[in-house]
Amino acid sequence: MVKKQKANYQKHELFAKLYINYVTELTDHYGTSLCNPLIRRRMDGILKQPMQQLIEKSLISLNDNEKYLLFEDCGIELKHPAVRSEEETASNLEKLKDALTDPEKMQKFMGEEWDYVTIANLFEKEINRAINQHE
Repeated sequence: MVKKQKANYQKHELFAKLYINYVTELTDHYGTSLCNPLIRRRMDGILKQPMQQLIEKSLISLNDNEKYLLFEDCGIELKHPAVRSEEETASNLEKLKDALTDPEKMQKFMGEEWDYVTIANLFEKEINRAINQHE
């Protein structure tokens, strides 16, 4: 049994590297150790998710990032309303109004920059590239 586990570990070295790296990030984030059951639950939860769900999660994140970049590009500072002055709010509204007169920016604000098929294809290409390069 031990031999089989060792062979399996060696066969899936790329997966093992990613697993070790992410577990390290989780232990740093939670300030805990590898032995904490929370780490195993988090990792098992990720591995149980269907691929489609993980791609959709990434798609939402990428589209949100595009919108944040657009706000930044327009000079709009995103602060919590409790710490933003009335002048900042007025300035941000003016900048947003100006940005929405640009059809390209309007489309980015209202639409989605990325779509599921494009992201799924990019992931497939990048994963295959990494496997081919590192195996």
